[in-house]
Amino acid sequence: MSKFLGIFFGMLSAVAYGTNPLFGVRLIRAGFPVDSMMFWRFFGAAVLLAPVALFSERGGLRVPLRAVGWLALLGALFAFSAEALFWSFTKMSAGVASTLLFSYPIFTALIMSLFFGEKFGLAVLASILLSVAGVAAIALDGAELSVDFLGSVFVVLSALSYAFYMVIIKKASPLAGIGGLKLTLWVLEFASVFTFAKCAVSGGVAAPQTASEILDSCGLALIPTAVSITAIAYSVKYAGPTVAAVLGAFEPLTAVSLSVVFLGELCTANLVAGIVLIVSAVVILTFSDCGKTPKPDLRG
Repeated sequence: MSKFLGIFFGMLSAVAYGTNPLFGVRLIRAGFPVDSMMFWRFFGAAVLLAPVALFSERGGLRVPLRAVGWLALLGALFAFSAEALFWSFTKMSAGVASTLLFSYPIFTALIMSLFFGEKFGLAVLASILLSVAGVAAIALDGAELSVDFLGSVFVVLSALSYAFYMVIIKKASPLAGIGGLKLTLWVLEFASVFTFAKCAVSGGVAAPQTASEILDSCGLALIPTAVSITAIAYSVKYAGPTVAAVLGAFEPLTAVSLSVVFLGELCTANLVAGIVLIVSAVVILTFSDCGKTPKPDLRG
């Protein structure tokens, strides 16, 4: 029964996270500033998660003083990763951007191998080649799928910063023993502070004005952030990180499907092939010895 619950929560987390374009692209098309969008997303999710973390984590919301600096760094990396992804939505197809972002475990494996000496096996090499093939398949339909160079740069920066986020969670010893939801809440709080400061420098935080902007802002904070984060924590608890990571394949599938149905984006044979290749790469990496990086509790 617990394994079934883990699978359910893993699928729920992935599908919930895949709704990012549904809310984000509509806000972008309405002219809502990305910086302000990210602030309301992080702040709203932190407010929603605070009571959950307070009652489910040992010691309440307290963390060791030596962990605060690392949590601030994680907050900065997460804020940058999330904002870079949404800037890519302004330049290219959100479905394509979400698919390319899913290659972040490859970056994580490369960082662990290059900087921490983890074994670089055949599985990692196969995953890299499959990911490159998937990106190439999507690039062949670049004009038709609105693949933009600057947008691609934003996606790569988003995936790379998220990969460093994952590595820090794995390697920073002061973070050991901090529960997933508690860590996530602190990261969201720091991300809120950083994005608020960025907004203040550029003219202040814009508030949603219309009913659709309010609903999409609330949806962004609730579904792909608070719900996804909480569900992945329970998926890892009941089914383990490997199952949770593999079920993450539903993220790009959901993002592309919603982008096609609700945002009028195209779905080509090359995009489908790219999704299959990139998801296959992540599945292979997940089951390899080098790919045993824990699934993070927070997504960009």
